[in-house]
Amino acid sequence: MNRVTVVENESFAVWVYPQRRLVHQQIRGPLSGSQFREVLTKGADVLAEYRATKWLSDDRSRKNTVDLESQRSWAVDVWFPRAVAAGWKYWALVQPEDPSFRLDMKVFGHFVYTMGIVVHVFNEMASANVWLDEQTVTNSSRNWAG
Repeated sequence: MNRVTVVENESFAVWVYPQRRLVHQQIRGPLSGSQFREVLTKGADVLAEYRATKWLSDDRSRKNTVDLESQRSWAVDVWFPRAVAAGWKYWALVQPEDPSFRLDMKVFGHFVYTMGIVVHVFNEMASANVWLDEQTVTNSSRNWAG
């Protein structure tokens, strides 16, 4: 499947799969607040540019040290409305191993669900990809599997 690299470095990567209308973000190492915002901003940019509706978050890295609480207001007030306006509908979250980070992601996942995004949490990538490929914009079933 055709993959376009948006940004890739030792801490994170963002790719887009145009045919699948999918943004794929991967956390690889410790992130600062500005890097966290860069990952999400790049993802929102390609949601709009490629008319993507799906977002795959690979947050399995044990090295992700971003303080989500300090980034929450920016994510909710700035990034989230922009991502939704760009067409975001479906989010597959491959959860991190760190239990405290899992809880943060669960809270944010529930928030985006209440705002209309179909969210599903996975322990591994293969299932997340299968689920995303089954989702279409006309699929109106909403679920929160967090």
